[in-house]
Amino acid sequence: MCGICGVFGHDDAAFYTYLMIHAQQHRGQEGAGIAILNNEFVLHKGLGLVSEAFGHGEFFKQHRGTVTIGHNRYSTSGSSRSGSAEERRKSRNNLQPFSRNGVSVAFNGNIANYRSLRRNMEARGACFRTDVDTEVILNSLTPQRGMSLEDRVLEFSRAAVGAYSMIVMERIKGESSLLLVRDPSGNRPLVIGELEGRYPVAASESRAFQNIGAEYAREVEPGEMVRIDENGINNSGWIDQQARRAYCIFELVYFTMPDSRYVFGQSSGRFKEAIGGQLAIEQPADADIVVGIPDSATSAAKGYSRQSGIPEERGLIKSAYAGGRTFIQPDQFTRERGVKLKFSVDGDVVEGRSVALVDDSIVRATTTPHVIGLLRNAGAKEIHMRVSSPPIKHPCPLGVDMPDPTRFVAHRRSVEEICGFIGADSLGYLSMEGMLSKGTHCPEDYCTGCFSGIYSPGAADALETRMQRISTR
Repeated sequence: MCGICGVFGHDDAAFYTYLMIHAQQHRGQEGAGIAILNNEFVLHKGLGLVSEAFGHGEFFKQHRGTVTIGHNRYSTSGSSRSGSAEERRKSRNNLQPFSRNGVSVAFNGNIANYRSLRRNMEARGACFRTDVDTEVILNSLTPQRGMSLEDRVLEFSRAAVGAYSMIVMERIKGESSLLLVRDPSGNRPLVIGELEGRYPVAASESRAFQNIGAEYAREVEPGEMVRIDENGINNSGWIDQQARRAYCIFELVYFTMPDSRYVFGQSSGRFKEAIGGQLAIEQPADADIVVGIPDSATSAAKGYSRQSGIPEERGLIKSAYAGGRTFIQPDQFTRERGVKLKFSVDGDVVEGRSVALVDDSIVRATTTPHVIGLLRNAGAKEIHMRVSSPPIKHPCPLGVDMPDPTRFVAHRRSVEEICGFIGADSLGYLSMEGMLSKGTHCPEDYCTGCFSGIYSPGAADALETRMQRISTR
């Protein structure tokens, strides 16, 4: 679940791209990169948060160009930045964007059959420098005689199993362009904006536009290819307009930030508030205050408070110096360490009071028991855990790092057993129907595989491909 963005035509394109990946690092914090197209591609990549990867901005003083793309990395294939020195070296090599032969790619998603695609390419003489699916895409899009970039994307899409949004930067015969591509299921978001009323920009989330003063224009439609060049923003063809939609509901529940107003046709913040309100209807709590786990559940807590009439209080304080989201950290040790650094409790708020503690989801239960322990130590009388999504029980093959369901707290545990495991006095989850009722699309147009185990056709194919790969190791 990465973040991607691009700018076309502005003299400060690289710096604006930097601002946009900074606004999207909640989507990936293992590393970041920017590719600048001048007479040739200039790449800068670094591990860690954007501020760590780019330091004090000397890069932008030295390199200027009017066409750029950027990327925030969240690894679902390839090495992470934890582990040995060799693994960290590989991790740095795996950072995007990738560039070669006049093409550069920033990619968000997961290609489940990339290993078989890679073997076929290697048999035809292709060389690989990394172990990630994006390099397979890059090789697929290498210029070929008589084929436009759109033709190459179509050929890739016919062979690929998975989900993706991507921005491709190309320079051919002295002409520069960006191609925005979204897979036919629409599983991952991609939006277009305009800077200063004339310069096209694109990003995974519309919140990235706020940082640069750009105005939202529209979404890239599922299966659409949009070309951005000197002629402006134009539809450049379709991969498939008839495919079944599979908008990732977990994007709305967790990944997208509340100030992203255009995600699958609706406001992320309003959706989060709405499912919090529905949670209050389905799972009421005898509590004195509502406390949301910051930051991803604050909107759901607001909705829970508004619907229930129980006042919302800021009982949990998130450290401004603890880094980003713990869920997307690359390994369990780093996640556990991050949780311990992340939260503190305002004892004046919670002491002697019954707390309705709201979170958007519980996956591995790394955060929840620790937070409940902090609240008890601060004197909370009772803690009623409320979750604004159903239990997560199944793996995601489409770009979320949830491959092993045996690590999920809800795997083969009842709600009562989970309640005991996390140390709460009571536990209530939102129903599947309640969650889907707050989406603007038909329920069948969302991918709910991680909750229900019922996958869209593309996700089912991706899961089967991955299981076949595991069984042959």
